[in-house]
Amino acid sequence: MEHIGATTSMKKISALRGKYRVIPGAMGSSKTFSILLILVNHASTKGGKTIIVASKELSKMRLTVIKDFVSIMKYFHRFNPSHFIGGSLYRYPNGSTIKFLGLDTDDIGRGLRSDIVFVNEANKIHYEAFRELTARTKVVYLDYNPTNLFWVNTEVLGRDNAETVTLTYKDNEYCPEGEVAEILSYKDRGFDSDGNIINAFYANKYNVYGLGKVGGIEGAVFVGWNEISYSDYCLIDRQPVVGLDFGIVDPTALVEVKYVDGVLYVHELNYASETQMRKRFNQSQLRAMGSEGIITNLFAHHNIPKHYDVICDSARKSGILALRGAGYERAIGTRKGPGSILDGISVMQSLSIYYTSSSINMRNEFLSYQWIQDRNGEFEEKPEDINNHLMDAVRYCCMHLRNIGVIKTI
Repeated sequence: MEHIGATTSMKKISALRGKYRVIPGAMGSSKTFSILLILVNHASTKGGKTIIVASKELSKMRLTVIKDFVSIMKYFHRFNPSHFIGGSLYRYPNGSTIKFLGLDTDDIGRGLRSDIVFVNEANKIHYEAFRELTARTKVVYLDYNPTNLFWVNTEVLGRDNAETVTLTYKDNEYCPEGEVAEILSYKDRGFDSDGNIINAFYANKYNVYGLGKVGGIEGAVFVGWNEISYSDYCLIDRQPVVGLDFGIVDPTALVEVKYVDGVLYVHELNYASETQMRKRFNQSQLRAMGSEGIITNLFAHHNIPKHYDVICDSARKSGILALRGAGYERAIGTRKGPGSILDGISVMQSLSIYYTSSSINMRNEFLSYQWIQDRNGEFEEKPEDINNHLMDAVRYCCMHLRNIGVIKTI
């Protein structure tokens, strides 16, 4: 590392004052590096501070965020290897600490107290993990490439104590020339001289990685879904099929779908987790409900007719039996097996799909559901196991409709 200086990015981030400091950024904007500089300075000059830096996987952080942290510390001659415990906890002489956490374990951040939390690549983690991690902290930094809308747009940015700044490579005076050239090549291949799109793929890459705008995601599992009003959905003369993906900490996804001649219409009914739903009741009410009462109460709350087909995640047999006991005799588990996920996705990709305008979480999952990338950046034929709760519930319905011959595929 030849030089570290105060970039425009760092100045813009330093000017944020809200509890939630949201930093979407384009390629080469130095958003992560700038936040680390701010945190290192804070820990070095303020005694007794507890700082947590979190991302999806600790192993990946060792190659990116932790590597940058060590470089910064060495540049300013502050790094002492004996103070770096296990390569994930740095103890400063003044009593401050910076702890690096991977959030790939469900309860890893639960109950932790801190002065500052920095969530790196926030769009890669679950909202519930974020909520648990930041419930007892004073300041939260979040950064990410804005490849899609996700929970930060619905759960964070609307808060009075949230501030945001979008950064691009132009805010990083030290962005390497080769990286700038790569970014500008996306523009040249995506747009003509008048700004008209000539290649949607590269136009999207430039919007996301050049301008920091929310884009259509690379490697998206689904494209081209559209909205329909709820009133128009209600006019579609088909009996709905109900899809249910159970979730204790993750969202319990409950949907209705209607199918008409190659078109699937979807309406979201629930996206709260069972943990969240339980908070609506007192202890005596919960005891009266029993272990699966939350699910049957959810169906009663939405007035779901008992003669509807209900297609559930087959892993939760007790939940399916509880629904049958409550009168939903057509509740069944979806068929699973090798290739069933890809098979279901293929069926969905063959359809035109509309979701109701009130189905906000459906829209967010559709925009953010993507294929896994390998270490070389290539997309695998396997979807990420995130942002898929409603997607799974819809897939269960589609497979059921295909299996009973309503949806016909070649």
